Amino acid sequence: MPQFNLADYEEVKDRIPKFYERYPEGRIITRVAWIAEDASRIIIEASLYASPEDQQMKLALATGLAEETQGVGMVNKTAHVENCETSAIGRAIYNSPLAEPGKPRPSREEMEKVARSEKRTKKDVNLEASEDYYERLEKARKAFFAHARDVGIESNIAKELAKEVAGGKDSFNDLNIDDLRLAYKALDSAAASGWGED
Repeated sequence: MPQFNLADYEEVKDRIPKFYERYPEGRIITRVAWIAEDASRIIIEASLYASPEDQQMKLALATGLAEETQGVGMVNKTAHVENCETSAIGRAIYNSPLAEPGKPRPSREEMEKVARSEKRTKKDVNLEASEDYYERLEKARKAFFAHARDVGIESNIAKELAKEVAGGKDSFNDLNIDDLRLAYKALDSAAASGWGED
């Protein structure tokens, strides 16, 4: 069970009016920073501008990033893109001068995501801990590196590509089977575009 109270966290819908109250001519701009080939995972960046002039000069007051996966949680079954945008806006506003001392940085939407992850079933956990899962993970890694060799991409460059495709994970070893599937598909287009070459 979550060790926090969702009632202690602000919703993004309550943060947005505070932004426009402080910056009546402000702009909230969002963009897709990364999206999986099948659109099942997405990263959105939100940028805040105090005025149209600041936006034109690209002088962001603050930025925020968020990531969501389709189908994880009730909202994400039908609206993971919208949910991701909302979370990104919430983080950007908290990163701005509007942040109130003593108030939690994450929005309620972000903490709901934490709560969802803590409610994974025992079946999910047992699957990840099973020998079968790790055997399949190792096969996926071998297939990924074999394909990288086939398309002429060195293994260290392939690892960096895989981490980027997986949403910027710190270590290649953190990638799961789904991450490796996406990275495998990305190798062909990366080779064609000369990705990672000086």
